[in-house]
Amino acid sequence: MKPPTSHDIYGNVIEYDHEEILNEHVVIRRISFEHLWNDNGVLRISSKAYKPSTGDGEGVSVDLKHLIEEAGIDPKIFGITSKFKGAVLLNVGDLRQLNLKVGYDPIKPPDPNPYHCQIWGINDKRARVLKSKAVWLVQYPNAEIQ
Repeated sequence: MKPPTSHDIYGNVIEYDHEEILNEHVVIRRISFEHLWNDNGVLRISSKAYKPSTGDGEGVSVDLKHLIEEAGIDPKIFGITSKFKGAVLLNVGDLRQLNLKVGYDPIKPPDPNPYHCQIWGINDKRARVLKSKAVWLVQYPNAEIQ
């Protein structure tokens, strides 16, 4: 996949919509305990899981499922760690229907991730919609998706 060409003065990718990421592609969003909330004893994914975790201009980190599969890696295993115990799937076409941009943003060593992308343009309303569109890839233990 063609790497991004535009970066800001800090080396961060400037938001863009990658032409090789197709509407039929699927992205994976990893879920940590910080993405959950307790709803009267039931753990549920918060809309916070679909918002940028860092400063302005940053997107929501996701991974392209088909690139992981093409590399011969099981997407259910990729990225599941002691911190990220669950993962959800989002359809790129659904993201674009919300006028979100999906760009390829591979992470370089020392902790490389050649499957990494970002979603840009998410606000509170769009995060709630994404929450309703997500499906489990790996269910976070004892958690509900909605």
